[in-house]
Amino acid sequence: MPETIATLTALPTPEQLEKIVPGYEAMLSSMLSFVLERGERDGRYRFIDTKFDVRTGKDFYPVAADDMVFRSREIIYSWIQGMGLDALAGYLDWLGETDYLSPAKRGIMSGRVNNQLIRTIAAMEECRANNDGRVYFCMTAAGTPLEIVAGGHIRPKEVLRPESNFSDLFYAHGLFRAAWKLSWGRKGGEALEYFRRVLQDIDAGRFHSDRPVFGSRGPKVVGSGMALEPLVAALAGIAEIGRSDPDPDWFSYGEKFIRRVMAVFVNQGKFAELHPYDFVAAVDGDGRPRRFGAAVIGNPGLSLRFIGEAVKCLRAMRDDNYGAGLIEECIKVLPSLLFHCFERGFNPVAGGVCTACDWRSGRMLDSRMPGWILPETMRAAAGLLTFCSEPNTRRRLAAVIATASNAFAEKFINYEAGMMPYRERDAAGEVTAAVGIIPDVDPGYYCGLSLMDLVRILRKLP
Repeated sequence: MPETIATLTALPTPEQLEKIVPGYEAMLSSMLSFVLERGERDGRYRFIDTKFDVRTGKDFYPVAADDMVFRSREIIYSWIQGMGLDALAGYLDWLGETDYLSPAKRGIMSGRVNNQLIRTIAAMEECRANNDGRVYFCMTAAGTPLEIVAGGHIRPKEVLRPESNFSDLFYAHGLFRAAWKLSWGRKGGEALEYFRRVLQDIDAGRFHSDRPVFGSRGPKVVGSGMALEPLVAALAGIAEIGRSDPDPDWFSYGEKFIRRVMAVFVNQGKFAELHPYDFVAAVDGDGRPRRFGAAVIGNPGLSLRFIGEAVKCLRAMRDDNYGAGLIEECIKVLPSLLFHCFERGFNPVAGGVCTACDWRSGRMLDSRMPGWILPETMRAAAGLLTFCSEPNTRRRLAAVIATASNAFAEKFINYEAGMMPYRERDAAGEVTAAVGIIPDVDPGYYCGLSLMDLVRILRKLP
């Protein structure tokens, strides 16, 4: 059986948190091996292949019915390919730092990662070339855009909107990180300009969500207004690109997006009917919280992810001597925001964080608990430890990491399937059969990159 994650006491000192590092490094190594082995099974298949059920470890393919075609190998999800490139590039950084594996093993695994990056970039760039430099949510292996309709059936996509979408965002960032690690300067430059166009569309309000209705559940917020998720997703790319490329525009966008989220979505007195630090999921055209009936919807998981991505940006900015004023302002608010969102969203019985709640009543509106939220929470709290010196705040941040880590290690890891995390559990703590927005499993983008940052911080924690 693979190595397990150390259990932490409820109130560890920050120094005691390092006990969980070996277990999470074992998990990172196992997840990476699992993804690489799947990619090496068939040399003709160049895409990242995470088309399997974490509950059983079994492949989705060959599909048994027409309404399951969306799970087949022939359907390529651009989110997964972009996230996978990003995660694999992150693994190369981790392999260069860790002493969990021997030097020989690190070298062999790095070569295998490079091979997968080269193959996947080649396949995806062919798709992008066939779409005038764009990618779409799901495509054929040749790049023909598709859409999923009721019942899980697939058909060619009839309307292709010109605005940037999440597929562009994830793929542009992943392409840059992968090209950077491969020292492909020209391709990296193309990816930078691609990503810049996405940021321009987000900034101008032109960004279009290509998130499908199929597989989505829970309360919906619709209509005009400002969306939170593109701003949060963009910060992940901004932090990494800002570390690599000297153009000051990247951190300028990061500062603008962080300030926008804090001003628009975080209640610091502007919404009289809400509690301090309630973090609304969406606002209307007048800047008021969107509602689901009488409920004011919050997404604790996305809120915690914002904190983690914002702190990652702030750490990169600090290293580059950028944004001292922004950092000072944020560190006054972000610890309290994290405590509030985690306490309101965490289900201590089932051991996870819900995806939607009513900030007014405290009632959970969607009690599903995705596996990725807990690693994102740990990364956010650990990142704040690098800024916060006040002893009580540090103790509370360490306690959040302990609670999240203990729950994640016990509830969300399939130790018999490459230590891959389960997609989600329900309010009773049971693993669900949910497909989610994308049937493919996270290739290491959410859980993997979060855990890489977590162990990196805990090794050097002040």
